[in-house]
Amino acid sequence: MKDLIKDFPITTEIKIELRDMDLAGHVHNVKYLGFVESGRVAYFESLDFDVTPKSGTGVVVAKIDCKYIFPVNYPD
Repeated sequence: MKDLIKDFPITTEIKIELRDMDLAGHVHNVKYLGFVESGRVAYFESLDFDVTPKSGTGVVVAKIDCKYIFPVNYPD
């Protein structure tokens, strides 16, 4: 995994919880979009960009696309 992310300056670790799983035994598809949002917030915070609602300035996600390559299972 370290080789896959070595070129990315900002990373965030996300713990997979048992509640993230679906009946097929892998992380539910919609959870991945939440993981992307966590990474997006970490990126903006690294730039000292205030992402809180009180700031009055936000970044809109115009489009998001997710290609599922392989399943993630608990406790990955």
